[in-house]
Amino acid sequence: MSDSPGNPRLEPPGSDDQSLRDYGRQLAMDALLQSVLKSDKVVQLPAPERSLWQQHRTGLALAACLLLCIGIAGVVVYQEGRSISKVRPHPPGAAIVLAADWKISPGPSASYRVVGTHAVQLDRGELFVHSVPASADGPRAALSVTTPGGTVSASETQCYVGTFQSKATQSGETMISSTRVLVLAGMVTLTNALGTISGRSNDVLAADTDQAPAEVMKLVPPQKSRPSGSTLFQMFVREKDDIAAAWEFDPAAQDQPVTQRCVFRKSHWQADPISDRLIRLQWPQAGKLYSVDLYSVNFADWSLRPVLSGGSAHSIGVMPGRTYLQTSDGPRVFDEKTGTLAPSPVKSVVHQLKTDWIVELDRKDKPVYALFDPATGNIKRELKDFPVGTDEPGARGFTLDHDERYCVVNGDYSKDENLQFGVESIIDQTMTLYDMKEGTRKNFTARIRAEGGSGFRVLTAGSAIAFGKDNLRYTSIPAGAKVPGQLEWVVVDLKTGKEVSREPADAAAVDRMNEPVAEPVPAHLTKYLGQGAATRNWLECVAVELIRAKSLIPEAQLQDVKFNFVELSPDQQKLLAMRDGSFYYFDLQKETSRVIPVPDKLKDAYPITVRTVQIP
Repeated sequence: MSDSPGNPRLEPPGSDDQSLRDYGRQLAMDALLQSVLKSDKVVQLPAPERSLWQQHRTGLALAACLLLCIGIAGVVVYQEGRSISKVRPHPPGAAIVLAADWKISPGPSASYRVVGTHAVQLDRGELFVHSVPASADGPRAALSVTTPGGTVSASETQCYVGTFQSKATQSGETMISSTRVLVLAGMVTLTNALGTISGRSNDVLAADTDQAPAEVMKLVPPQKSRPSGSTLFQMFVREKDDIAAAWEFDPAAQDQPVTQRCVFRKSHWQADPISDRLIRLQWPQAGKLYSVDLYSVNFADWSLRPVLSGGSAHSIGVMPGRTYLQTSDGPRVFDEKTGTLAPSPVKSVVHQLKTDWIVELDRKDKPVYALFDPATGNIKRELKDFPVGTDEPGARGFTLDHDERYCVVNGDYSKDENLQFGVESIIDQTMTLYDMKEGTRKNFTARIRAEGGSGFRVLTAGSAIAFGKDNLRYTSIPAGAKVPGQLEWVVVDLKTGKEVSREPADAAAVDRMNEPVAEPVPAHLTKYLGQGAATRNWLECVAVELIRAKSLIPEAQLQDVKFNFVELSPDQQKLLAMRDGSFYYFDLQKETSRVIPVPDKLKDAYPITVRTVQIP
């Protein structure tokens, strides 16, 4: 290589003629870019159209101009015959024009190369591909995007091409590459060594390195936008032949209120909405237990984009705007605002406090726990010597004193072989009290009542443990107790760890303290809690009384009516119930009702997950 400093922005040329010629072209292109940067004139590329996959970003005019020049440079170099392998990948950003017929917009994590006037190599991430009006010189040449999972080709289209790499098995023994194509307009063909398939508007095509291309989804977006404040009831089901699908009930649609919005591929289960914007779909894959697709969906208009494909994934924590996941590729966080999936430091969520989380960090050497802010993704501080017993079977943890202390209750199962069915025994149980500020811990021993054959009945949990400023109060079995259910309160000094006092406790009252708190019935719905209120949940009681008031079902059938589901809207003014072959819809504010037949595909669908969406 030459020692001449030349242009500091360019690599020095070699000593051969070809390298010197290439260096001359690069100097010329650099001079062109410098003149553009110094000029007051701004060239701005047209922004990509708003699509169903995501909101496009409008680049700064200067950046757009720079990318345009780089794109032209790539075409010029190709035409001059320079080795394509030497063309550097384009950085993500605004649209890049290819040979005046096509433009591509890379996603934030896209890794790709322009390898010809109408050819792109996509190694990772996603591209938005958009054909522009053909010139008068002749028909538009077809564009091809080559990915590890297959080759995407089209003559005229708007589509998204994404490629993902994930572990093929839960043990992570091999890696597979998955390609997903969302077609917005025109026709697209996806091909690999195992086959080929074509798709049109609102189709999603898929190809893996070990599977032939297939259509995996069909979208049916609404024909027109719904007004702000509209309430939609959405049902995620598994239909006949194990096809996962999503249906929508729109009360404002008079002619066709029930619509199948999305048909997924064959699935082990129905699609699972794990947050406000994220759907998880689990599907069988040859040679593996299962694989997972994650889709980001705006349920107001059913705009969709794939964010992960292959391997495994499940939610470990959800908060507004962010979903934390554990995947076969490691912990990830999905950001709703950007629509991206990024690495996360959180391996698991131990406990959710009022604002922060106690989490286990993704460390390989040993378990490390920390106080974590899920809104920003920042680790506030590590919690040294944090009690790790929460991983043990039967262990439970909870916070005290406005999240300043954390208590873990761990069962000692060393004596479980001595338990006899129907006979109560006494089992020692360890409680660990952890000071969140000081990072110190203290252990206390309690005694619990246990019965063989039915598991452990833990009384030292929830309301049955009370911490004062300086003492701990918990229920215990009195020493030498012979009467079943006999309990006492034990008071322990937290500073010394020594017992202070004991007093009798009412076992029935303690049991009631540990029962889950019932969901309160909204005041305006209490008037509907009539017959059967003691044997039904309150929402089903409301549905029965509304049906009775409108005489929608004969009285004789109301005594033992069974619902597929009953769902109440977030504003608690709209109710939808499904029973046998009918939907029963009630607008409580307007005091109106409707009965709508259930479509045939939904009649035998099972299971059904229902959620409501209110359009902002």
